Amino acid sequence: MPDDDLLVTADHWDAYVHRHMVDGQNTNRAEWLAHPLVQSHQQRARDGHSIESWVAAVALKGMERDRGVGIGAGTATLELGLLVSQTVHRFDLLDVSPGALELADATARTLGVDDRVSTFHADVSSFDLGARRYDVATCMGSLHHVAELDDVLGAASRALAPDGVLVAYEYVGPDRFATHPVERRIAQQVYASLDPKLKSPHAELPLPDPQAVIAADPTEAVHSSEILGCLDRHFTDVRVVHHGGGLAYTLWWGLNHDALFETEEGWNFVQVLLQFDQALTETGVIDDYFVTIAASAPRSG
Repeated sequence: MPDDDLLVTADHWDAYVHRHMVDGQNTNRAEWLAHPLVQSHQQRARDGHSIESWVAAVALKGMERDRGVGIGAGTATLELGLLVSQTVHRFDLLDVSPGALELADATARTLGVDDRVSTFHADVSSFDLGARRYDVATCMGSLHHVAELDDVLGAASRALAPDGVLVAYEYVGPDRFATHPVERRIAQQVYASLDPKLKSPHAELPLPDPQAVIAADPTEAVHSSEILGCLDRHFTDVRVVHHGGGLAYTLWWGLNHDALFETEEGWNFVQVLLQFDQALTETGVIDDYFVTIAASAPRSG
């Protein structure tokens, strides 16, 4: 990724952190993952586990690990939680956003784990991860920002010990959020039938414009649709928990987000939307957009 593009990305996420994540929690209601019902829905798909407990109990099989690396760690909510629980003893955190790393450092001090954290302002595509240095690698929503996907996952597989594990939560939907025709058509039909109180002021469902997505963040969803295939090339065992999201995520762009959080009608609609989304995904009508991943047995290990 060109340096100028990375500067745009860093500025974008610095501004996002300053606006929406001052306390470490994402307060952006336009981000569908911020809604408690979405979080609960995805937790049920992980057999009741939060992402942190799933990593500890399932991906890492309840065993403590010595050293981890957060690839595109951002504010490092997961990584710091794993340090607090002693699941991982120390973490190197890499990210292109200085603002995100500053918040991660501040949170680490508050939690009393700052002596077990090292932060690196770096392009993950060019950072030297070394060989067999880490027991766990985390990619929390970062892989869909990686242009050099094969290079980064190849480096991650080489950096892991033979029994190391890469864990990820990822958007694996269409590149640049260019939604597929089927989920776009269904979302538009649902939007047209909604109570106006649940919709944005737009008469028709607003959908992401790939060129506008690139302008805001040149790394956004650059090769998101290729993530699962790339993981298979670099790891022998890839476990995937499917979260769907194709319809819900597409429709979310045009909803009245405050109403979804603050009104009973809004909460009821989110619940029905998630059930509808799950049914369409499980029957293969629409594609899966979000997954939790544990990849082990690195082919380069």
